[in-house]
Amino acid sequence: MKLLIKCTLLTALVLNPVHACNWKTDIQRDGARYSYSASCHEKVGSLVIKARELEKANSERKKQAEKLTSSLKMSELALDKADKRIRNWRDEAYNQHERLLKQKKLAKFNDWVYFGSGIGLTILSVWAAGQIK
Repeated sequence: MKLLIKCTLLTALVLNPVHACNWKTDIQRDGARYSYSASCHEKVGSLVIKARELEKANSERKKQAEKLTSSLKMSELALDKADKRIRNWRDEAYNQHERLLKQKKLAKFNDWVYFGSGIGLTILSVWAAGQIK
């Protein structure tokens, strides 16, 4: 659709000076040079100016498109980095949770070992006291 609009606009710009100039009478050839009538010269000049303006606007739009493309790439990189941070945080949280569970299990095991060693020491001390008699 944009291509159709551009072609229509360009054709209208090109045909406007063409119809304004009578190519048989307004342009005269003197050897390798051509001379135009004043009205035809103005129309062709306005066409050249409009073409330059369109080229300048097109280059500015290309620059804008490049800036927008680079900003999209940067935003994608920022989102990727944020996702990596979230994954790292989640993994670290799971690891810390596993460590905490292991520590609780070891604490219960240590309580039973201390309790058992206390009973064992009590039995040994009673036995040792019985051996002293």
